[in-house]
Amino acid sequence: MRQPIVAAILAGGQSRRMGRDKAGIVWRGETLLVRTARSAGEAGCPVIVVGRERPDDWPLPDAAFVPDAFPDQGPLGGLATALERSTGADVLALACDLPLLNSEALRWLLAQDPLAHGVAVRNGEGWEPLFSVYAPAVLPLIHRQMATGRRSLQSLIAAGEFRPVVASPKVAAALVNVNTPEEWAQIARRQPGAEPPG
Repeated sequence: MRQPIVAAILAGGQSRRMGRDKAGIVWRGETLLVRTARSAGEAGCPVIVVGRERPDDWPLPDAAFVPDAFPDQGPLGGLATALERSTGADVLALACDLPLLNSEALRWLLAQDPLAHGVAVRNGEGWEPLFSVYAPAVLPLIHRQMATGRRSLQSLIAAGEFRPVVASPKVAAALVNVNTPEEWAQIARRQPGAEPPG
């Protein structure tokens, strides 16, 4: 029987453009970290969070915090940490700056058949590496990239053997990420009844 896919939320910390840790931003009464973990749980995934330091007021009793074993390697290092921690399970890598992410979009992704290295989601002109599934078999490729200073997840997908799938307009709408206070204000205006994030 296939192991459940582990959802790994990569919560790296301070965002220079946002000026604060995006995981802690409150959106519709929940932090983005809690919203992302809830959506992944509703889709049937066990959840881990990879980051630099576990907050003292840890808000996710059902999710393990995993210290990033490669903190200077960006999201690629966080992905390597998640795969090594997940003991043979595939890993669904998730960003924590997707306020519109929902369990329906996640279930769509989880239903895709992977190739040797996983499933890579295409959205418009580029890949969505933090809304894609990675198999343990990709770890040697990740370590080779880190050893040569190539930290790009886009490069990892290009070099690996992934099942390419195209996000439908409905799925793409759930993948809007926000990096600046101005982008947050725009998305709040487009969502009826939504307050600007706190």
